[in-house]
Amino acid sequence: MNKNYQVIDEIYQQVNNMLDNILISIILYNFATSTLQKGWITRITTHKNEAI
Repeated sequence: MNKNYQVIDEIYQQVNNMLDNILISIILYNFATSTLQKGWITRITTHKNEAI
């Protein structure tokens, strides 16, 4: 029984690490895309203002 708990604990820790890595990558991806989108939004708004 104790061995089963060890295996479960190892799997749990690995899944936790994976989830942490996924969370970090999502946060970094969102940060990168948001900074890129800010640049695009300012370009689009200036083009719209020029057209008006």
